[in-house]
Amino acid sequence: MSKHSILLAPYLFILNTVLFILVHHGTAQDSFLPLNHLPPPASRIIDFQKDVKPLLERSCLQCHGETLKMGDFLLTSRESMIQGGSLGPALVPGDSRKSLLIQLVSGLIPDKFMPLSGDKLTPEEIGVLRAWIDQGAAWEEGLVLGATAGAGTSKLELHPPRLPDPRFEAEFSNPIDLLLRDYYHKHQIDTGTVVDDRIFARRVYLDVIGLLPAPEELADFVNDQRPDKRERLVRKLLLDNRRYAEHWMTFWNDLLRNENRGTGFIDGGRQAISRWLYQSLEENKPFDVMVAELIDPVSGSEGFIKGILWRGVVNASQTPEMQAAQNLSQAFLGINLKCASCHDSFINQWKLKDAYGLASVFSEQPLEMVRCDVPQGITAPVKFLYPELGEIDPDSTLPERRKQLAYIFTRKENGRFARTFVNRLWAQCFGRGIVEPVDDMDAPPWNAELLEWLAYDFAKNDFDIKRTIRLILTSQAYQLHAVDFDANDKTFVFQGPIVRRMTAEQFSDAVATLTGTWPPAPHYFFQTEGRSPAPQHFLDHKFLRYVSGRIRSGTVAIEADIRGASILRLAATDNQDGRLPARVLWGDPILTGPEGELDLTTLSLKNAVTADAAFPKTLNSSIELPDDIKAVLSRGWVTHSQSALTFEIPEGYTSFQCVGVLLEKPEDLQIGFDAKFYVLTGEDNIRASLADSNPLMQALGRPNREQVITRRDSQATTLQALELSNGITLHRILKQGARNWLKEVSDSSTLMVSRIFQKALGRNPAPAELEVAQAVLGGEANPEGVEDLLWIIAMKPEFQLIY
Repeated sequence: MSKHSILLAPYLFILNTVLFILVHHGTAQDSFLPLNHLPPPASRIIDFQKDVKPLLERSCLQCHGETLKMGDFLLTSRESMIQGGSLGPALVPGDSRKSLLIQLVSGLIPDKFMPLSGDKLTPEEIGVLRAWIDQGAAWEEGLVLGATAGAGTSKLELHPPRLPDPRFEAEFSNPIDLLLRDYYHKHQIDTGTVVDDRIFARRVYLDVIGLLPAPEELADFVNDQRPDKRERLVRKLLLDNRRYAEHWMTFWNDLLRNENRGTGFIDGGRQAISRWLYQSLEENKPFDVMVAELIDPVSGSEGFIKGILWRGVVNASQTPEMQAAQNLSQAFLGINLKCASCHDSFINQWKLKDAYGLASVFSEQPLEMVRCDVPQGITAPVKFLYPELGEIDPDSTLPERRKQLAYIFTRKENGRFARTFVNRLWAQCFGRGIVEPVDDMDAPPWNAELLEWLAYDFAKNDFDIKRTIRLILTSQAYQLHAVDFDANDKTFVFQGPIVRRMTAEQFSDAVATLTGTWPPAPHYFFQTEGRSPAPQHFLDHKFLRYVSGRIRSGTVAIEADIRGASILRLAATDNQDGRLPARVLWGDPILTGPEGELDLTTLSLKNAVTADAAFPKTLNSSIELPDDIKAVLSRGWVTHSQSALTFEIPEGYTSFQCVGVLLEKPEDLQIGFDAKFYVLTGEDNIRASLADSNPLMQALGRPNREQVITRRDSQATTLQALELSNGITLHRILKQGARNWLKEVSDSSTLMVSRIFQKALGRNPAPAELEVAQAVLGGEANPEGVEDLLWIIAMKPEFQLIY
């Protein structure tokens, strides 16, 4: 910019504003408008329904609809646009140059460049609006924007559409496809052409359990001739509770900003909820129950509403109480309360008193409202954002208020609660929500009927998350070929799933699967956790029984918290129909019976081991135990409430079993037996979602989770390119992977290449690929050549993308 332009800029701004005022008070001619600043009108006939209505709904209605009506400016009907607001008429049919709407979206009023938030209109879109106005501003008779665009999103009650009867529908059977039938036909989407079995299996494995299908699993699926094999596969994967939970921990950790280390942990200002979350996913806890337990915490879920206690002086909008209000609203209602936490929002209808009303639910004392860090001297009444769903007693105790909010928040009458979550599930599986952005559920859906039915079905079936996922994954819509999506394209038409990049955790697990190099277990990782009450007949025997889960050969640490208990016994078994004999894992067997089994009809304890592995005590008593208890081993006396010991799982044994505890004083038992099982090392695979973050995952988009994350950036970055090409984390993994492959296949480069391709890509190499791969390996496979080949495979889009 020249020196003269800089000097003239303030005067040009004033002149432009004066001309605007003159024009809209009828004292200036058209020639006084800023010359040549308006994009030209489109040179075609404009269709209001197709060309104009989507623009108004996308860019104008959020702030100038019936709900908000900012600046006393309503754009819901032709009449309201002609009437205009305090600045004059938005619409002058037949003359776009005099229409305030065009001035605002063109940026000719610098401090009122519309829309204030979101993407500005392109010159082509402004040209469409100009042509529409110049052609007379045709409008669909009786149409009120917002009543149509907002249906199924902003209203609370659920009104599901009637489904076509599948008995008379030859084309589709899944409710999703029945609802989309007319949409498919309108947009000429060929639903008969779906992805092949290999692509479908890879897609559904990654979406349900986050892992690549093993070559033998993929081959079994492809060779399966049953017509319903795809639905069977979806059901099978959803029943894999452990791997399902491990994968979906990534989504939920982002949504609940849950992490196990980082900001706030060093001084107790933050609390992880990982164990509660893992168990909730593993047992498929209903969604409404999960959210209720986050609002009104149970043991292990307290960290979500606790938030982060930031060090030093922070803005009043970042108190733990306000964080709870913001996070609940964003995660489970698709509402942005962050602006309203500081002042009345400029981007939606929420006010400062709304944010403080919800935050007050979580406060011991009445909260004084603070506007832009200036105390207002008043408190907001305690209330939910939608008081029509129920009232919260301001005089009740904090626990009682949280319980009341949990009930109101998760009621089936709160349709927004169900819509928000099914929209998030759809976005996870398709790469884009029915409503976008997924955190703005007031935005119009591309198919309101679909969203409404999914939400209704979700609530009707007791908020069963896996059931809704199954419906989505077995639809024809999910099985369509993946399509590229241009984020800058304002006119979205659903044509199938969007090509997605693996998440940081999916990529890490895929590389670990390819190389056999899994991350080390973090300090907080647990295998499973369970609690058993003390049945009276066990107490009569002074014995409490508890059975746990499986693990491959490796090392297991057992941490038990037992009140009034003295001995914990463990047994190693296998899952091959008993073909391997039961073996003790630690300590000496007490008595052995025929064929190596332990006879526990009478148990004589001698040289029992204490928690610190010393031998200070000897017992000579005999205790009667149930005779159905088989292989056990002595854990020793527990002299305090918590202890942990490490056991080596013998090779070939794939499970361990906690058989029970011996109680010194059964009458002192208060809480039953609560055992936590931690995988430390060995062959059991530690998933990336449960491992500590590393530079590779950070570069690929794993957040620090200091705020709610509902959408990770899918755009490739320079940092990612550098980390993938030259990062030490990936280098170490591939280097160890090369050693592992040479141990497994060292005598045939052709066999090695084929197996690598099958494990990574689910197919054999093409002849040209095989030739190149063998050249990379060299005449005789060596660590450097194998490492290079693994890197080449890991960099292929076919490996990194979900098609």
